[in-house]
Amino acid sequence: MLDTVLIIGPFLAGVREGFVDYLHPPAEEYRSPVVPGPIVWKPLPADTDGYFRIEVDTARLRSLNEEHGLAGINLLYYVKGAVRVDTPGVYLVRGRRIGSLRLQDHRYALNYYGDYEGLAFLKPGDTVRFAVGGLGGARPFKLDVRRAPDTPFIYYGDLTLPDLLVGEAYEGYVGITLANPTLKTVKVKLQGRSYALQPLSFLKVPVRIHVKAPNRPGTTAVDIHLNGRPHRIKLAVKRPSAPYVRRTFLSEIDSSVQYYAVKFPKRYSPRRKYGLVLSLHGAGVKAENRCRNHRPRDREIVVCPTNRRRWGFDWEDWGRMDALEALNDALGKFNVNRRSIYLMGTSMGGHGVWHLCTSYPSIWKACMPAAAWLSIDLYIPTHLQRHRLFGKTPFVSLQERLYQQARTTQLFENLLNLPVVILQGGKDDNVPPFHALLASDILSRLGAIYRLVWREERGHWWDGSLDDPELWRWAYRLKVKRKTRRFYTYDLGVSDSAFGIRLLETQTPFYRAGFTLRRSGRTLYLQTENVKSLVIPDFRGKVVIDGDTLAYSGEVLVRYKRWRKMRGYVYRRPVLFRDVFSRPFIIVFSSSEPWSRDVAVFYANAWWSYANGRAPILPDTALNESFVRGNTHNLVIIGSKAKLPPFLDNMYRKVKEGRVEVVPLTYDRLMLVEKVADTALVPLLYSLVPSSVRSVRAMPSWIELDVKAKLFGLNALRGGLKFSSHIWR
Repeated sequence: MLDTVLIIGPFLAGVREGFVDYLHPPAEEYRSPVVPGPIVWKPLPADTDGYFRIEVDTARLRSLNEEHGLAGINLLYYVKGAVRVDTPGVYLVRGRRIGSLRLQDHRYALNYYGDYEGLAFLKPGDTVRFAVGGLGGARPFKLDVRRAPDTPFIYYGDLTLPDLLVGEAYEGYVGITLANPTLKTVKVKLQGRSYALQPLSFLKVPVRIHVKAPNRPGTTAVDIHLNGRPHRIKLAVKRPSAPYVRRTFLSEIDSSVQYYAVKFPKRYSPRRKYGLVLSLHGAGVKAENRCRNHRPRDREIVVCPTNRRRWGFDWEDWGRMDALEALNDALGKFNVNRRSIYLMGTSMGGHGVWHLCTSYPSIWKACMPAAAWLSIDLYIPTHLQRHRLFGKTPFVSLQERLYQQARTTQLFENLLNLPVVILQGGKDDNVPPFHALLASDILSRLGAIYRLVWREERGHWWDGSLDDPELWRWAYRLKVKRKTRRFYTYDLGVSDSAFGIRLLETQTPFYRAGFTLRRSGRTLYLQTENVKSLVIPDFRGKVVIDGDTLAYSGEVLVRYKRWRKMRGYVYRRPVLFRDVFSRPFIIVFSSSEPWSRDVAVFYANAWWSYANGRAPILPDTALNESFVRGNTHNLVIIGSKAKLPPFLDNMYRKVKEGRVEVVPLTYDRLMLVEKVADTALVPLLYSLVPSSVRSVRAMPSWIELDVKAKLFGLNALRGGLKFSSHIWR
């Protein structure tokens, strides 16, 4: 607990900026554009409930909002205070509005929204430091501390469990979070499998279960054994008519257990074929609560994915992948008509609809964004980020190119073959109606098939909005009859396929690429833009592409001035930071650099907290040639003195000091090297964690770090692209 803290601020911070330290360089007093005159550290006592509440001039905030937009009230404060604990030891720490703690040279990852606890070693009187803030001014913040168990334990605050249907013989996965509250590496055995847990770390692992559900609703239990000791895990047993039923699956992203919620139709029968509604929740809403708000439908199964967490990734990056994984799992488990898949979402989930329908236009029968923001920089302006104040560098220009796919209006031409129904309340004070009106204007000018369902007296959310009769009437009624189809993309790593055609390479990466397509009998007519190679997996016949006529039977089509056919073609794609975390990975720290393990644990705990993910940690001494060659995981190597097997060491040594760089290992494996010898750069590695594993900050293949980033933000960095090779046989 904290009784009284010292606080300094407010600083006017750029939204989701990272790297910038508003106390750099150190000084006795600081300046802020929010207040005239200098600002200094001041005491702030806690309320009786343990919250710290910052007094804010609301009139001044309104003025800033009018002057700068929503970004103008992203206020940041720095806080330091002595923790009240009785004895030295490891504690479970819950931070509300606190994303991480700094204690001397250590940094501990917390969950900003207070959903889950972190682990930290504390002594009486230790001074902790952290930052707080948020859009709309300062929010109340709080730090709760409780003594952790003395030995590794199952963290019951975060289990991923399925619901069982009455009478079902269930075979699937539960996600069990293990915690190591000690200062040593320990090995534990869970259900017969061994796991190495680094000090103060969490590791969420999949456990396969077989259980027969009873024939009536209630609960049943399975025994999970940790180090030989049984733990009873209760599972809910439900009928299909329940408000929601949770289903779990094993994610291909990181071998973690994820879930989605299902609302079954009225009088559900597994023998009957249904449509499917993929329904995306808003920020802070859990998937099961989203599902609960749907009424049972007559014609469709409703599937509500999680976005990995209730705040998640704006339905971008791993949130988008989660939505597609949940959809694919549901298609494999339920009897679904794949020509009747509808996409809908509200608020952040509405943005997810725009992102998913513009990136994958050929999956959906109709899409229905409600109270939806179009892109983050239209919703929360980023013009006050530090790198925008000092001129645009080549690195910033590249970084902005990497983010084009999420600026959804740039891909609205993809909606010419997809009906769109927009639902918007006229009194929405969360997402301005401007977004719906702008989308309507663009769709109208493009000639798209769409409807705007306007509810003048409604706000951001209202009961029954998910089943609005007019919304669904238009979703069923609107049809697209165009014979010509269009597909464009800015990022093949996000979306490379539509209407049976897959783009393998672009001529210039991260610029618009795509095609228009028309089919006449056994002939395809293609006109391409910025495409170097493509395949048409399920087509055989004549292809007329950019004026070249070819008899096609499954080859790769490659453009060398003219289009030609090739087999066994090796194509190249750029690799980005996010690609390393988009398949199972292992974090490896340098055993000769103590700070390296701290960064590795911070990475892993942040990935668990942000992404409900699995991130094993190993020391470099645990790697040998046979392990590396026999393992299919990506690797994240932290440190400049790592001792690696020759297979890795040759490539590791080529990475320059002060760089963070993605290194292709094989056709499908990557290694991310964070090579820092100057410990002054270590704080930037911590700052890079949310930039690596969160949405909105697409990072390139390599970055050269510079401590000036604390002042100038991204403008102080250098970086560029590298490519990996893949083979299409």
